[in-house]
Amino acid sequence: MSQPKNPEELVDALERQTPRSGALWQASQDIVPGGLLSLARKFKPYPFYTERGQGPYIWDIDGNRYLDCCMAYGVLLLGHAHPVAVKAMRDQAGRGAVYGTPHPLE
Repeated sequence: MSQPKNPEELVDALERQTPRSGALWQASQDIVPGGLLSLARKFKPYPFYTERGQGPYIWDIDGNRYLDCCMAYGVLLLGHAHPVAVKAMRDQAGRGAVYGTPHPLE
């Protein structure tokens, strides 16, 4: 497959590569104003929808793998699904996760 030569070809290539994300994007327009809960996720032609993450990578619902350079804006310093972080989340899950107040584990 040749590399896109201009922005229009790039958008066309992304649409061919992410049809399931495109379908969810269309459906979201009827549910959420603007289709997104955060404008930071707005991309052209539409955002891809993530299925899972492992280490430094995320996979979209169409099976495409991406290097996650954002890492949740610094929250995922250990990467996605790091075993130590997963264990800590499991241990804490029954006690709640977001309090809006300081917590001893901070």
